[in-house]
Amino acid sequence: MKAIYHIEVPKGHFRTYLEKPKNTLYLKQIHSSLVHPLQLVKPDLEGDGIYWNWNEVQNQTQIATYTADCLPILVIGKSGGALLHGGWRGIQQNIIGNENIQKIVPFFFFIGPSIQWGSFAVTEEFYQHFPRSPHFKQVGKLHYFNLQAQLQEQISTLYPLAQIQDCGICTFKTLPYNSYRRQKKHYRNWNVFSLN
Repeated sequence: MKAIYHIEVPKGHFRTYLEKPKNTLYLKQIHSSLVHPLQLVKPDLEGDGIYWNWNEVQNQTQIATYTADCLPILVIGKSGGALLHGGWRGIQQNIIGNENIQKIVPFFFFIGPSIQWGSFAVTEEFYQHFPRSPHFKQVGKLHYFNLQAQLQEQISTLYPLAQIQDCGICTFKTLPYNSYRRQKKHYRNWNVFSLN
């Protein structure tokens, strides 16, 4: 199976697939800020993040999160890494501030293909979820929210020396990426970290 997106990142590779690759480790995602250690991960364990120590990851290990517009967030730290499913609820709950993420001493964050602000129209009621955020924009009668900018602000506050890289690909506007807002179907993009 060929990846539709691939980038080399510190200590490994990030790839996006349109279907679930074989032999991947992933969680039952619930739009939370729960982050679990790699050794506990199984498909029926609820949570939205997996973290690991570098000595736990082998060449054949594939760690995955699945998204349809939410943000796949790869975290590379001195002692380990993490792969997160960053929906607006998880970002509101500060998933990157989870104590398990802090433990790995992050120095690099990568934001994978996800819906971009110009496609993320929200209701006025949505403002209450991020009441002091400067990342809303009104265009005509529509209100938009820049979730990537919100996340980057949180990262910069918690980890001021960390590098942040955003691929900038909009899943809503860019085929063949799966987008729930565009397709109204439960297809997912599988975002995978591996050493090689």
